[in-house]
Amino acid sequence: MDLSEVPKGPDMNEELPILEPCTTFPKQDLTGLRFGKLTVVGFAGKWKHEFEWWCDCDCGSRIHVRGNNLRSGNTTQCTTCSRYNRLHNVDCTNRQLYRLCYNRARGAYDRCTNESNYAHKHYVGKWHFQDIHVFAKYIYDLAIKANLDYKSIIAGDYQIDKIDDDLGYVEGNIQWITGIANR
Repeated sequence: MDLSEVPKGPDMNEELPILEPCTTFPKQDLTGLRFGKLTVVGFAGKWKHEFEWWCDCDCGSRIHVRGNNLRSGNTTQCTTCSRYNRLHNVDCTNRQLYRLCYNRARGAYDRCTNESNYAHKHYVGKWHFQDIHVFAKYIYDLAIKANLDYKSIIAGDYQIDKIDDDLGYVEGNIQWITGIANR
């Protein structure tokens, strides 16, 4: 595989290092094998006396990984996925949907707690979740259960809504609803 054909992953900020050209090849070809979220797409060469492989992550990133880290299970996803999963406890393949849910949760939190928000007077005392991330994960799970994805929420103008306005933002009192039905 020609290294110039391998693009930088979409979530990688730094350039991939140019691997040393090598005349020896690994005994075992890992191309096509799957290790966690990574699928090996080709041999990348040697880097510091170790064989490296180009891998595609389920999230769309392309990275190079040492073969021994793949075989041992030390590397099973790209750094973007592992960092994101640690922060938000969410599967990286639905990252876009989680971001949307987080932004909706942040908006609800702001309406309830920020006195300078234009709608604050209607939402005083309505926030009952531990923090924004807990609420975001809750509405993310509701979206998954309702078979909503990022595109359908945007296209259908879906919003989060309180079923009983007096109860506020509390588990069991929240639903996804279209903007037209929410008027």
